Amino acid sequence: DIEFAKYKDTEAWANFCDEKAKLENKQIQKKLIRTKLDEAPKKAPSSYALFRAEVMTQVIEENKGLSVGEVGKKIAEKWAAVPQEKKDEYQKVAAQKKVQYEKDLEAFKRKEVYTQFLQQKQLAKAKENKLLQLRTLPKKPMSAFAMYALEHKNEVEPGKGEGKGRDALRKMYEKAGEEEKS
Repeated sequence: DIEFAKYKDTEAWANFCDEKAKLENKQIQKKLIRTKLDEAPKKAPSSYALFRAEVMTQVIEENKGLSVGEVGKKIAEKWAAVPQEKKDEYQKVAAQKKVQYEKDLEAFKRKEVYTQFLQQKQLAKAKENKLLQLRTLPKKPMSAFAMYALEHKNEVEPGKGEGKGRDALRKMYEKAGEEEKS
């Protein structure tokens, strides 16, 4: 316990607290995206992605036993061999899908689900910022009673009950004059 108290005073503890706050915020953000944005339209594929979707099964059948990276390289080789006219066709289809995606996205952004997502995302970010800034804030100053108790604690019998400990200090503080209190 004493070692932990010493550790809490170090810069390592402060860094740990910062990293923890950032990680928790990141997890909350991911959960929000998973739960609130599941109705969001999927991003429009690029011309290469359209080509890859067409060719993927054929490449896998021809080259059984290849790793995912090697299959990707084979598809890239085939894409490089495709004539420019065919690539232009893929690009036209991709452009049409992108226009449709942008329309769907605009419609989605008008929905209440999206505004709730933005509000909750903002709250999560504010919570993270608050946790990060709490560490750098100065501690509150001691109250007048706390300073009085610190000075006079040796005059009082320790323990619990009437006339002992904090209770006795409080009674002494109430009887003390203004000059002694400050």
